[in-house]
Amino acid sequence: MLLRIQGFEEMPLVSLEETINPLVLLIPDVEQMVWIAKQNCINPKDDLTIDESACIMLYTMEWQSYEKSFYVILSSALRAGVREQLKLWFLYLRLIINALQKPPSTHHVFYRGVKSDFSTECSRGSTVIWWGFSSCT
Repeated sequence: MLLRIQGFEEMPLVSLEETINPLVLLIPDVEQMVWIAKQNCINPKDDLTIDESACIMLYTMEWQSYEKSFYVILSSALRAGVREQLKLWFLYLRLIINALQKPPSTHHVFYRGVKSDFSTECSRGSTVIWWGFSSCT
């Protein structure tokens, strides 16, 4: 099991542009995608700021080259065993976690498709920890 992610909670809340500064060399076109996300989040809902709303949108955007998409690279970093590499993501993680806590909570059953058979690893009622964010529709 991977170690808990620690340290991002102490980071300051900064603009979305500031959160991606450490990631510019890692993620192609991220500055352009941030601009597009912010243009689409002029009137955010649920008491979100423009930066918070655009932060969530940035995560959901798909680049032309799938494997270079923001969420693919972030999910890979979250699932990797080297927690030290996550420090580049701490400002972004601070902003998105803060943003995701603002909308009202709801309780629903979600189903998520996976490409592996986890039936031997998980029993009914057991707790499963996904280290990446999971998008659901």
